[in-house]
Amino acid sequence: MARRTGHHRWLQLGAASAGLGAALLGVGIPGLAAADTESPAASSAAQTESTESGPAKSEPSESESESESGAADTSAPSDAEERETDEDHVEAESNDRDRDRDEEPEAPAVVDADEAATEATDDTDVAEEDPLPVHAEPAAVSGSERPWATVQAPTPRRDPVENLVRSLVAGLPTPVRRSLFNEAPEVGGQVMLGGAAGEVITGRVEAVDPEGDRVVYRLGARPTAGSVVLGADGAWTYTPGVGFDGVDTFVIVADDTGSHINLLDVFWAPGTRSAVLVNQGAVTFDFSYTTGAEHWTADRRAALTSAAVHFADNFVVRKRVSLDYEVTGWESAGTGVLASASSGLTVPDDDFLETWVQSKLRTGVDPNGAAADGVINWNFAYPWAIGATVAADELDFTTVVIHELMHSFGLLTMVQAAGANTGRYWTVYDSFISDSAGTRAVGADLTWNSALDPNLTGGNGGLYFTGPNAVAAHGSPIPLYVRGPWTASNVAHVSDDLDEVMNAGVDRGPGARVLSPVMVGILRDLGYVVITRPAA
Repeated sequence: MARRTGHHRWLQLGAASAGLGAALLGVGIPGLAAADTESPAASSAAQTESTESGPAKSEPSESESESESGAADTSAPSDAEERETDEDHVEAESNDRDRDRDEEPEAPAVVDADEAATEATDDTDVAEEDPLPVHAEPAAVSGSERPWATVQAPTPRRDPVENLVRSLVAGLPTPVRRSLFNEAPEVGGQVMLGGAAGEVITGRVEAVDPEGDRVVYRLGARPTAGSVVLGADGAWTYTPGVGFDGVDTFVIVADDTGSHINLLDVFWAPGTRSAVLVNQGAVTFDFSYTTGAEHWTADRRAALTSAAVHFADNFVVRKRVSLDYEVTGWESAGTGVLASASSGLTVPDDDFLETWVQSKLRTGVDPNGAAADGVINWNFAYPWAIGATVAADELDFTTVVIHELMHSFGLLTMVQAAGANTGRYWTVYDSFISDSAGTRAVGADLTWNSALDPNLTGGNGGLYFTGPNAVAAHGSPIPLYVRGPWTASNVAHVSDDLDEVMNAGVDRGPGARVLSPVMVGILRDLGYVVITRPAA
């Protein structure tokens, strides 16, 4: 595979806004590298916004230029409706990047258990079928100061009857259905919970039986690094053990007291399984301060870690992840540059690309070896507000940290100025870019639709992010920043008509510190399992 390196785009200090300076959020272009052959670090060379050369590809026949919005953008799958998300199927681990954002899990997970009211019991027959991956590596307990997060999702079970037949059976008298066509309880769809910090976390699996039979609950698979107390009503309490490293899983089964006979499916498994994924402090950061480390004073380093951790607590992962960033600092008041962040790109065959950070979070596998997963650059010549209080003439440090991390997490693009989009490397984010009529900017053959060149600078109605989760949150496609003339900020940010943390500019004074529904939607479209947290 080819290695691609690129330049950074920067967050720039722009024109005054309402008497206050507005900072334009720049972006950095990531390097591309093959996860199986090389593990290069992302480029950390500082470049100005005027730089427009693209990363070089080793195969001349597919040479391409670098996107001007670089690491600031993240890409989404080309066919969102054909990509299966971790969020929809948390119980199944897969290295396949395809995920279906629209498909809902078919049915609930199973349990049987009156005896589980006060103590978790083990059903060895079901435990062997635990669909949730287990991260067994011993690691230090993350600590109860980090908030909890859980995802409960019913395991899709076999549908033995076509819709027409099922509707006919549903019309039969209840006694007939109960005795001859008994079905397992139905568990609600996916439930995501964000709990407070603490030593334990609680939740509930709620099931309804189609025939009205009484539902009982049991453990189908025990957690590997903690204990669960399961109540007769489906309520559960999880307590981490000594081996808890931030992630654990268990399965609850909802069963009924009916006949367990279904003539249309004689081999059906009684009960519906609900897989529970537990996180607490599962994502950590390792910041390596290099060039200009002296500018990163103790309070600034603490603020960076605090903001990053708070941001990471919005994500639910299947394996504990430590993200490694190279961090630089400098002071230069004359440049207008504030900060930037980037991450290299993994290069699969004929697919849209994830950043190293994005891939590591989604799969739990490090795609780039010992190299840093991302790069953060910061200019301390401007008045940064470190902490909770932000004066009207200061820049909100926490807001900009979140913005830059969003870029490295995948909200970045490889799209360039009109006429320069001749390559075939695009991010997942890019796969969701369309015009106002829904015409995709990048086709299934990974080529740019040159008819949309005028849209890059606002012509013909501009460009939009069309991921289904973001669209559902906004009520319509998300307009992107596409002002003319072309700059590095174009396409890599949402329109300034929206008030979002991923605007191309940030005003002085307190900024956004919470992910909005639209930002959560974009991240989910990029393949993440995301919950929302209160402000830091």
